[in-house]
Amino acid sequence: MSKESTALAVIKPTAEAEPLPAAESVTVPASIMLAAETVCDLKGSQSSYGAIYVHARDRRGRVVSTDGARLFIASFAISGKTPSWMSSGLLLDSTGLKARLAMIAKGEEAQVKLTHVKGTYRVQMTDVDGDIAFNLETVSATFPEYEKIIEADSFVDLDNDGQARGHEWKPIGIGSGYLKQCGDIARLLDNGRPKSEREKTGMVVRAFTGDQTRPVVFDFPGWPGAVLFVMPLKLAGGFTKETAALLAPAVRGSIAALKAHSTRWLQVAKAATTDEERADAIVKSKAFQDRIAALMEKAPVVTIGKTKAPAEAEPAAEQEPAAEQQPPADPAAEPTPEPHEEAAQEEGEAQEPAPGPKVKRQKIRVQKEAA
Repeated sequence: MSKESTALAVIKPTAEAEPLPAAESVTVPASIMLAAETVCDLKGSQSSYGAIYVHARDRRGRVVSTDGARLFIASFAISGKTPSWMSSGLLLDSTGLKARLAMIAKGEEAQVKLTHVKGTYRVQMTDVDGDIAFNLETVSATFPEYEKIIEADSFVDLDNDGQARGHEWKPIGIGSGYLKQCGDIARLLDNGRPKSEREKTGMVVRAFTGDQTRPVVFDFPGWPGAVLFVMPLKLAGGFTKETAALLAPAVRGSIAALKAHSTRWLQVAKAATTDEERADAIVKSKAFQDRIAALMEKAPVVTIGKTKAPAEAEPAAEQEPAAEQQPPADPAAEPTPEPHEEAAQEEGEAQEPAPGPKVKRQKIRVQKEAA
């Protein structure tokens, strides 16, 4: 008979799991959550995800969103202690968010309450009374370093001496209804084009107050603490001859004014009594000539196909009236271009309408992390 044996297993108690921190809440105006959702909407978006970034900066809350071409930022006051999770922030998945917000955001000054336990992957969104509650998923990704967009050169172009070119920090107000109508007009015009020529995000509307390297910045004076950056489009191709005919008077006037300033500084240089004054005046005259050249490069003239050569420069006393002048089509034809050219093209040089501009959109990069 074999002996029976038994084996004993000694089970050591495991270390207690570290308890999760307490849930912390913040109250956010529903209106800015809805506005942020509109910007990060994935329909037509170039973003790799649709999410809203909620975090704190300088003891104020911020709601931020982007679709790769637009960046919306809105700040709000935090009541009480700032939740610890707002220092690094959370990305809230925007899937189905609009409908959920609409159920909470009824009435004026509606608020939503966001409750989160740091280290978890869900956020509870409720109304202030807790009668309506939804669980939102978070997104494991790194939000773009959007504050790099909020720099001085977003509002002004400075020269090498730190002087502003153009208007410095000068706001221009536009009624929101007019902006909406601008979009409506673009949509109506786009509907008249073949479907194959339509852009996914709608017809491009160009603005002439900025350039292709700086965002167009909108703020909302009626709601302090909210701003919208719209990244410009890089447009290939010049103006059509129809648009050129409309805008030529403005270009003629700009060139004439710039050339007058350049001539004035040349006269100052000629009358200067010291080499330093003469050199300074020549530099200023050259700056206006450079602006003329830059304007000519972007001037609204047709550059496709053959164009007439610029008219011979005439003595200043014998120039034609400004109303009958046009800018030369080729800015490189003369070192200091004269501000006029014959407006009429010969019949044999008639141009075909220029095709619509090709669009390349500037992007706000989004770096995605592993979930």
